[in-house]
Amino acid sequence: MGQALEHGLKVLFAAGGNDLDLQRFATKAKKKGIDVVSKYDLLFDNDRRELDNLLWDQRRTPIERCMHAHADSVLNRRPR
Repeated sequence: MGQALEHGLKVLFAAGGNDLDLQRFATKAKKKGIDVVSKYDLLFDNDRRELDNLLWDQRRTPIERCMHAHADSVLNRRPR
């Protein structure tokens, strides 16, 4: 989070962790003016259903690599 603040970033993509840890991190970041998103925040409709049907280990690396590679276009689709 320190580097995000140093570089003036307003959004971070969290690429792992369990839901509780992610929630805690997002709460701390929000207090500093940073939004935290994960793959669950960025996928909708059929894409989200497909993700939910994968086993935990299938969801991890390939999905997050894709999210990092396409972060700009994905964030522009995000409902506000």
